[in-house]
Amino acid sequence: MRSASDGRVGGPTAQASATDRIRLAAMRSFADVGFEGSSIRRIAEAADVSPALVMHHFGSKEGLRTACDEYARSATQESL
Repeated sequence: MRSASDGRVGGPTAQASATDRIRLAAMRSFADVGFEGSSIRRIAEAADVSPALVMHHFGSKEGLRTACDEYARSATQESL
């Protein structure tokens, strides 16, 4: 994870918010290794944030899965 003092904000995709990066990393992890095989630490690393920030935004791994499910449903409905 990059520190705020290194001059870079937002990690690898500066345009995406931390919440967006976490959700995308979670969806990829869930697809790659399943919900049970995914960990908050793995997701946080992929999103270039701390595990504490994942918990701050989503509360738990189950809360993160719910947010991913809601995002996928919303995106699917918008495309119809």
